[in-house]
Amino acid sequence: METTDNNVLDRPSTDSLLEPILFFKRPSNEKATKFTRKLDPLDSRYRKCKYCGTEFMASHRSFVFCENDNFCSNEFHNAIKRDKEAQAIKNELELQARELENAEAEKVVKDLLIEIHQSNLVAIKTANEIAIEFLDKLKIDLFFGTHYKIDTLLQHNFNFEAYTKLEKLHNTPAGHESFCFVFGKYRIYLDDTETVLISKEN
Repeated sequence: METTDNNVLDRPSTDSLLEPILFFKRPSNEKATKFTRKLDPLDSRYRKCKYCGTEFMASHRSFVFCENDNFCSNEFHNAIKRDKEAQAIKNELELQARELENAEAEKVVKDLLIEIHQSNLVAIKTANEIAIEFLDKLKIDLFFGTHYKIDTLLQHNFNFEAYTKLEKLHNTPAGHESFCFVFGKYRIYLDDTETVLISKEN
């Protein structure tokens, strides 16, 4: 490199430092467009975003969400996840409510029947015979038993209080004893708050 008389290196012209760099700089408030094609509903790449409904032309045939930094895709799948979690919580709460309702119903029935006075034994014996005659007319599956609606039995004047005896069930946890009604060779189990299972001994 040539030197001046003062032995100082020639410096590049300051004009060269100010020459523009030839590339396009995208404004910070604009989004880069990866794929631009005029909207055409007849085109195989035409889409409506599954999340926000925006119309767009997909840059890949598998794309179903508008290409906005994966926002719609993420929100769509997060919403599905939230819905599943909410449904699981709802199912658990409903199950707990049913279990509590059944336990309370069993206690009400038990308390009601235990309160029957001994002075009514003669009348109950007669009612017991009528109840057994009614049960003889029902179709009972000898292997599985048969379910009947409590309201249906009550509509036919079936007297649940006219049982022969109460029989304790041995497969219930301590503190939550349950009983079945015994009407001669029939046993009636409370299935839920609306239904009973009637079985018959061979």
